[in-house]
Amino acid sequence: SGGGSFRKTRTYLNEISDEGLADGFELDVFYVAERLGIQSLVTFYSELQEDIIYNYFKAMYFDRSIPMFWKKTNPTPFANKSMQADLEFIRFGWSAPFYPQGEYVQKSRAYVSSRGRCVYGHPTEKPVELMRKLVINASRPDFVVLDPFMGSGTTGEACMREGRKFIGIEHNKDYFDMAVKRISAVYAELECEAV
Repeated sequence: SGGGSFRKTRTYLNEISDEGLADGFELDVFYVAERLGIQSLVTFYSELQEDIIYNYFKAMYFDRSIPMFWKKTNPTPFANKSMQADLEFIRFGWSAPFYPQGEYVQKSRAYVSSRGRCVYGHPTEKPVELMRKLVINASRPDFVVLDPFMGSGTTGEACMREGRKFIGIEHNKDYFDMAVKRISAVYAELECEAV
């Protein structure tokens, strides 16, 4: 909400509102994931959800759960009567015998980059490099990565590029179709490189 004089030129804010993307998500998806036997979990969330997300991770009996952040070097230039939205919150939890693999996000809990353009038309698109780092840390090559909020398929692209199997779920048919095209194009690109 808000945005003042910037609102007219930032139509993606309307898309975020219209899609309900600012309303949080059904947290019971975590318990479904636990019943499926997950060994690690990564989620993006708002700072307003910190307490409830922390408690969900704790209730899932992860051995460890850490907060991480995507620090945006070019945040949207308004603050909705609060602090500027230059941080996107991420929580990563895991249990034995699984522990993070590969390199941590720049050896710290913060990944620093610009918001970038919404290349695939999704208003909350994440950088592929950030998702690749999270995929490396939260999975192994023989794992299946599940993204129940697939959006434009950034996690799927990251999984393809890191040799992971991927399952994506998206309730918006347009975004789902976009993600399928995107992931198919990455698959074709990687097949050509392998030849």
